[in-house]
Amino acid sequence: MNDRIRELAEQAGFNPVNYMGSNSILFEKFAELIIEDCISKITNAMGNTDQSDLAYNAMLTSIIAEIRDSFDIRKSKSQKFRREFENAFKHGIDLSNQETP
Repeated sequence: MNDRIRELAEQAGFNPVNYMGSNSILFEKFAELIIEDCISKITNAMGNTDQSDLAYNAMLTSIIAEIRDSFDIRKSKSQKFRREFENAFKHGIDLSNQETP
């Protein structure tokens, strides 16, 4: 279990010893899903901004990276491609030169 997730679980009153093995995996996945949901809210905010507001979007991208680093959560190549594809479709961007996962 990620140290930061374990620390927050302890603060919430969970005993990490009780969440060893398969329960630990389920608990960590639950925490990751919450984190990803929060990140998706930030990503949606980026999509709702004017594309010329590069500083704002760069700041939000930096915040997302800090959150991922804090919880040691990495996006897989296929998830990154899916997100890029969705953004390209939404904004009419050509992805014909993109490498597929």
